[in-house]
Amino acid sequence: MKQWQMGALMALTLLAGCAGIARQQTQFYLLEPLAEPAPVAKIERDAWLGLGPVTLARYLDRPQMVTRIGPGRLHLAELHQWAGPLQENIAQVLRDNLTRLLGSERLVSLPARGLPPLGWQLEVEILRLDAGPGPEARLEARWSLLDGDSQRVLQIERSRLTQPLSAGLEDPAGLSRAYSELLAALSAEMAAALVTGG
Repeated sequence: MKQWQMGALMALTLLAGCAGIARQQTQFYLLEPLAEPAPVAKIERDAWLGLGPVTLARYLDRPQMVTRIGPGRLHLAELHQWAGPLQENIAQVLRDNLTRLLGSERLVSLPARGLPPLGWQLEVEILRLDAGPGPEARLEARWSLLDGDSQRVLQIERSRLTQPLSAGLEDPAGLSRAYSELLAALSAEMAAALVTGG
């Protein structure tokens, strides 16, 4: 093969490789509330619930989906990212779930200005929301229920929840669904505490 033919062949190979890379488009995902969760119970007294602040562990505060590939090792999926800030998405999902579980629209996201008098406040810290290396997703959260007037802490809990992954770590859409299920389970725990503790 002549030298110019070899050069042309190499150029074509490089172009084909670049075309393959260009076809790999980033996919975006959203966590979603359950469509129709069964109500836990209605809040007895007619008061407002403040939800927040909702905070994330710093390793989660990024656009890429995060999975674990071994002890102390994380993988950031550049081609599979959240459609917006994960903290905001989680806070909205928790708010929507609690609204449905408690049968009340009297929820406000914190911090905020011009608040109505609060009956209670829920503070939530997401410590872990990821999957791997095994076939399950995990959520770990620390949350506190406070009296809205006095800010007295009524209850402090640490929730550790898991959700099996039917298609494993290679299915980002399945991961997103599993995380939504975990947030629904966390919402149910908090709603139950609010009904009994409130």
